[in-house]
Amino acid sequence: MQNQQDASKALKTAARRQRFGHTTNSLVTKIEALEVLTNTFPKKLSAYKVESMGRELRALDVTFERLITQVNEQGQAIEALDRVISEQRKLISCLLAIFEARSGDCQPSGVSTKAAMGAQVIANY
Repeated sequence: MQNQQDASKALKTAARRQRFGHTTNSLVTKIEALEVLTNTFPKKLSAYKVESMGRELRALDVTFERLITQVNEQGQAIEALDRVISEQRKLISCLLAIFEARSGDCQPSGVSTKAAMGAQVIANY
């Protein structure tokens, strides 16, 4: 009984962590089916049925572990991409400030005073 509760908790935790479309929907459907099965679990099952259900739960556990790994890897990739985009935006801001300084505007809109002054120095150099 404790193993069933642990499996149910693990499945629910993994379901909360999920972020994917089709794969997740398929897995959530399996979770719901397993929860119904757990709630209506008969008191006595054949050894074969117990083993079969155990295999399915282990397979789902492995599937969710892979899904969690994919989510974590994609999260790390998104964070890295966010850092790259942030650096590119800083570079664009500096280039914009230099461009605006060369065209005579001391501080273009959206550019900090410090960046505009730095750009003016660079433009005059």
